[in-house]
Amino acid sequence: MMVREDCGIEDKEAAVREAYKLLPLPELLASTSSWIKSRYIARQQVDQTRSALEALSLSQKTINSLVVYMETMLTSRRCRGNDVNFC
Repeated sequence: MMVREDCGIEDKEAAVREAYKLLPLPELLASTSSWIKSRYIARQQVDQTRSALEALSLSQKTINSLVVYMETMLTSRRCRGNDVNFC
């Protein structure tokens, strides 16, 4: 019976040693943490850039609409003034 218990204890100790080998080292955990932080910051920058580009796109559409409106207004005023060169 003692041999069986000894084998069981040895098996448990071997399992603990193998599990310990699989655990990441503190340096690995630190580098992983740094990597995660840098990815998070990069993602935030990408999101901010995307938002800025969307705002620029909306501004460009607004400007284009205003240009079309102003061109329409100028054309209609010229035509009302019977200036056939501009109609």
